Amino acid sequence: YPIVDAGMRQLWQTGWMHNRVRMIVASFLTKHLLIHWQEGALWFWDTLVDADLANNSASWQWVAG
Repeated sequence: YPIVDAGMRQLWQTGWMHNRVRMIVASFLTKHLLIHWQEGALWFWDTLVDADLANNSASWQWVAG
């Protein structure tokens, strides 16, 4: 999944990821890799320069279903 890889690389290198790619990555991690949404949310929280606890948690819960 090249877009997931590109998004994760961009996030790691710049601390930012486009919102649509954030949703794709969150969906991939929770639905394909079966990683609990809280693990992904914590990693985003630690890595994103524009992290917001409420938005981040709500978005991950929404994507995870």
